[in-house]
Amino acid sequence: MNESEKPDSPKISSKLLKRAVDFHGHLGPFLVLGLIMSKTALKFLKKVSSVMVKTRLKPPRSCLLDGIQIVTQCTLGNTKLTVVESQSEVSGEFRSDDKNILIMCRKSFLDKLESRMKRKDKPLEEEALDILKIDEEIFDIKEIEQKS
Repeated sequence: MNESEKPDSPKISSKLLKRAVDFHGHLGPFLVLGLIMSKTALKFLKKVSSVMVKTRLKPPRSCLLDGIQIVTQCTLGNTKLTVVESQSEVSGEFRSDDKNILIMCRKSFLDKLESRMKRKDKPLEEEALDILKIDEEIFDIKEIEQKS
């Protein structure tokens, strides 16, 4: 995917954010990352039919899953969301009928975020809201071949 195809940062409405917080139980950085990742996928795909996520299966990284479920309606319950344990990677393969998009969180972004969270520089809610304002690119995005 070339630079001109990269979308602008997706807007997360206050209504969507509230719905996500109500579902998840609190506002946190990885919940917001899941929302942004999913909204980014929808800029490339008409509709998401399934998602395969790689992440740690414990908080805070697993909170990403709730953001993805809220936006895509791909859930563990309807089996349209699959999760693969990864200690280092945070990514989502978003599939539709006509193409697949792989969205990977940049390691440099994750390292900085997790370092700030460990130091408790700010409350989690504030870290989450700051992610909504970030100018830097936090994802690498590429189209991938569909498997038959």
